[in-house]
Amino acid sequence: MLSQNGRDVRAARIAEISWQGVEADARPLDLYVGWYQLAPNRVLTVTRDGDRMVVQETGRPKFVVAAHGADAFSSNHDDLVIFLRDGQAKVSQVLLQEPTSGARLAPRVDVAKARMIEEEFARRIAEVPDRFREQAPLPGSKEAILRGIADMQRGAPNYDRMSASLAAKVRREASQTQSMFKALGAVESIFFRGVGPGGYDIYGVKFANGFAEFRLLLGADGKADDVIFRPDGNDALGGVVACSDEQGLKSQGDTAPIKLLFYNGSGTDIQCTSWTPRENARPKA
Repeated sequence: MLSQNGRDVRAARIAEISWQGVEADARPLDLYVGWYQLAPNRVLTVTRDGDRMVVQETGRPKFVVAAHGADAFSSNHDDLVIFLRDGQAKVSQVLLQEPTSGARLAPRVDVAKARMIEEEFARRIAEVPDRFREQAPLPGSKEAILRGIADMQRGAPNYDRMSASLAAKVRREASQTQSMFKALGAVESIFFRGVGPGGYDIYGVKFANGFAEFRLLLGADGKADDVIFRPDGNDALGGVVACSDEQGLKSQGDTAPIKLLFYNGSGTDIQCTSWTPRENARPKA
């Protein structure tokens, strides 16, 4: 049971993991081989290379995973792959946990569906260079951002305008995201920053109490396939504080939010950091 933000969430045990690793039997690996749909435009392909298992997400490099328990595997870069079984003990889903992207659940699909998704992905990527070179936003992307902001501030996200995977993501994070949008206040201006290499339209938005960046990926049906929201705080510069002052640092509830993501890729514990942003300040490069 997880109690967070005034809610109680029940979680079922899905795997037991030994970080010392276990010896994998090559024969059962065939049970995992197949395709799993991570998003409307992405598939996780699982193949076998002898006694090793290889995983690849559409548009990304392959990586090898090693067994760390029954149905549980991980890579050398902390990617965690857990296969889930249905009532007949057949592998029907996979849970992919990555350090930067978090956890994503993908149902198993057949080869025809997987090829269709990957062909559509290839088609869209082929179109991106023109938009990337010309830096031209898709028609309606700015309006979609503004509608989404207004919906979130009212506490009424319009899930009909989202892909199924995005709708599930928004539902999971609705409470936290809504509080951020309320703290940011009214929209004062929105400006187009460019097209990312992956086809995302990137916008900066100035609110009454701060700034935020939005990256929007629109599907062929006009729905939002994915949205990446990053609150950037305000114009106040960050600063350097002593490690001894870390316990005294705290945010202020009436100021603009900022979201920071820290990932320790060193493989060792970090006991202290020498840089911490002041309050809600925007970090500067």
